[in-house]
Amino acid sequence: MIDGINKSPGRRFFERLLPALFMFALTVAGVVAQEMPKSALAFFSLVPKALTLRATIGTNTIIQAAGEETMGLGTYTGLLPWRPENGVLKIEAQGYAVLERKPFLKPGETPLCVLREASPGTLDLLVVPNAKVRGPSFFDAINLSAQSNLRLQANKKEIDLPQGQRTRLTTEKSLVYSLGNQIFDPIDPPENGNFLLVFFTDSDKSIRCMVTRDDLL
Repeated sequence: MIDGINKSPGRRFFERLLPALFMFALTVAGVVAQEMPKSALAFFSLVPKALTLRATIGTNTIIQAAGEETMGLGTYTGLLPWRPENGVLKIEAQGYAVLERKPFLKPGETPLCVLREASPGTLDLLVVPNAKVRGPSFFDAINLSAQSNLRLQANKKEIDLPQGQRTRLTTEKSLVYSLGNQIFDPIDPPENGNFLLVFFTDSDKSIRCMVTRDDLL
């Protein structure tokens, strides 16, 4: 599932986001009905190939990607609970060495974990933390494309996005943005919200944008 990639009107983006949030709620209810998780994480793949992949935390399987449901470039999982809290995150992908991470989340955190290919046969996990400066509404962006800098037009302002650096675009309620001649669909939620835009290079070398919420639990 490639959820949140901006290629339809803003209203449809939120319609697509609802199933991910619904599935997260079902996962939480199924794992521990009596208690909300203290932290969660979402995965986004920048690996330039379809991955047959299994991710676990302790004995709990949180991602099972195989067959027609492989994890390809641009795949976004939506939020997944980190449970058990002391469990080790293990990612096993066909053709790659096992990637393990000890618990690294604090209560309330919901970072974006970007899966990348560090070298042939080796995966890496870039953790994009939640924004430290928060408010009723904000839009942040991070440039994970192959370009060292992207110049974005956001709400009639030009903003540079250095590679790998999270940047605040606006604290306004909505966002109209473009990249050169490439115009993205506006994001105009019905209520205030916190959002992260992830720019990346697609397989055809074009720049794409994935939009996700940046909400704490």
